Amino acid sequence: MAKKTQFTRRTFLKHSAIGIAGLGLVKFSCTPIQKYDSEVIILGAGLSGLNTALQLERMGIDYHIFEAQDRFGGRINTRYDLPNRPDVGGRGIGNKYERTLAYVKEFGLDLVDVTHTFRRPSVYHIGGELINNDSWSKSKQNNLSQKERSILPSRLESYFLNGKMKYKELTDWFSQDFSSEDRTLAELLQESGASDEALKLINLNCNYNDIFSTSAVNALHGVAFRKFNGSSKVYNLAAGSSSLPEAMAKKLSNRISLNTEIVKISAGQNSISIKTKDGKSFKGKALVCTLPFSVLRDLEINAPLSTTHQDAIQNLGYTKITQIHMLPKTPFWEKDGLPVSMWTDGPLERIMNFSIGKDCEHIVAWINGNQVDKIDKLQDQEIKNLCLKEMAKMRPASKDNIEVIHVHSWANQPFAKGAYAEFQAGQVKRFFPAMNNPIGPIFFAGEHTARSNRGIEAALESGERVSKEIEEYLKLNKIARS
Repeated sequence: MAKKTQFTRRTFLKHSAIGIAGLGLVKFSCTPIQKYDSEVIILGAGLSGLNTALQLERMGIDYHIFEAQDRFGGRINTRYDLPNRPDVGGRGIGNKYERTLAYVKEFGLDLVDVTHTFRRPSVYHIGGELINNDSWSKSKQNNLSQKERSILPSRLESYFLNGKMKYKELTDWFSQDFSSEDRTLAELLQESGASDEALKLINLNCNYNDIFSTSAVNALHGVAFRKFNGSSKVYNLAAGSSSLPEAMAKKLSNRISLNTEIVKISAGQNSISIKTKDGKSFKGKALVCTLPFSVLRDLEINAPLSTTHQDAIQNLGYTKITQIHMLPKTPFWEKDGLPVSMWTDGPLERIMNFSIGKDCEHIVAWINGNQVDKIDKLQDQEIKNLCLKEMAKMRPASKDNIEVIHVHSWANQPFAKGAYAEFQAGQVKRFFPAMNNPIGPIFFAGEHTARSNRGIEAALESGERVSKEIEEYLKLNKIARS
């Protein structure tokens, strides 16, 4: 078991010429010749780590990637071992994902239009009653205020937030000009006129852990991302999302070590070293850490990290998501005349058509946030039984007509410990500037550090940024290599 993060700043400073790097690059006073295993050590073979490596290779900079798992992709994960080869991680590619689409073209990968799987539901199960869009405003289960009654539950959040999004650029979300919005999403929604019942419904099926703790900036950036990217179309990779990192990895000259878990990071004069779980050590001039902070906080770190870096690593939030994957035995939706996708106030929260083709062949119950804590306490078979019971209750036609094939909890994945970064109230203005900047020889990448984008595109963006920072750092410090 990895040691808890240890920040030995005071001891390190006695022996290091690096000192406190602040939030920028550092000029060393001397450049002695040292033996390095590689110029740049990259932690993590997800999209951000792989893109960093590809950029460095084009620059002629030596690198090596260390990955704890036996596969490429990180939180991109196509389950080739399951029927219909479902993606349990990131999969959506917008029509303005420039970096992603460029790689898709370069590697000759095929896309499939799955816009239909991302559409809002047209049927709700609330208070034990099935309600379609047309009947919601008059439903006895609709306890919204008079001005809210006509707004569908799944559209309440966007209804109140659209008018609050004042960003002119995608990078505005972390600007000090908008730091006043770094409060809870619930506070902003209340200020916008949302009733208590509206807050309840929004919280039941939001994309965060809890609207009463997540930063409103999270949500506003989501609104901005959809506005500026205008992703009217959404695509999946026909061969599965993992086909992208797998194609990227093939270009990297076999300089990737899989099944190699890192337990310690140590910064020295003009160098950075890592120690693996099996006791091996590797040394480089600089290190790119793409690990989620939820994982990084379990490593031992001997480096002069700023207080803000330490705080961010220890406390940055991550969204909890558990997916329950189902196969339909028969098209039960034809029997009850209802669409597959649903929005519920029960334990399954969202039922989604996860099929790549036009026919419904794969269904997922998508559970977020606080409800995950209850679900994840159960054994897999208990979760499967609960799913079948709830589906039969909501959709009697589904009884004996679906099979649960897989339960995937991102919170329980040891090398993820969450689905994606979720800044809590106050964390954007405190953490993000530090997270985006190197400190000494340590650089940070990953979706949690992206300045503009989200999802797959965010990971690629961060790798592009950090590779340029590395190039500048190596030139500035002119560290000689034996």
